[in-house]
Amino acid sequence: MLNIRVGDTVAFRRRVTEKCDSELLMKFRGVVTGIAGDWLFIEEATGRTRVMPIDSMCRVAANGVLLELV
Repeated sequence: MLNIRVGDTVAFRRRVTEKCDSELLMKFRGVVTGIAGDWLFIEEATGRTRVMPIDSMCRVAANGVLLELV
C-alpha cells in the first residue's frame, strides 16, 4: 500500500467513484494538511477543509496519475 503523507495530493479511490458514479468525486483533488488515526484532513483548491477516511483516498502523482494498488 502506498503511504499517504501530509503535503500529498489525494483523490478518491476508483472503487469509491465507481460506487457513487459521480463526476464531482472523479475530479476531486485535495492536499493533505493533517492525519489523525484513520482520518485525513484535506484542503481543496477553494480553501475548504474536508475530513475523509484514509481508506477511501489514494495519492496522485505530479502528472495527475492516481497511485493506487488494485
